[in-house]
Amino acid sequence: GANPYSVPPIAAIQSLSIFPNPNEGNFVLKLPSGCSAGNISITNLLGQVVEQRQLDAAPALEQKFELSGAGPGTYFVTVNTGGEVYRGKVVVW
Repeated sequence: GANPYSVPPIAAIQSLSIFPNPNEGNFVLKLPSGCSAGNISITNLLGQVVEQRQLDAAPALEQKFELSGAGPGTYFVTVNTGGEVYRGKVVVW
């Protein structure tokens, strides 16, 4: 039978292209080609969401962000599309 202690497989985590990095709060996130509907979330080091965006079925591959109100620091960018998870880190100074 099935092992009740088994861990379900985790989707592959792939890295994102973010430029310029570091920046002053304005940056472009380049999505992988073939990306589908999903969402983007940007969190600070405390795990608080500072920006969230929904992606439609055929999103623009370059997503522009302006985090000038969030203040300087390190932020984590996570893109969830279908079963794929992409992660990146951006530094705002």
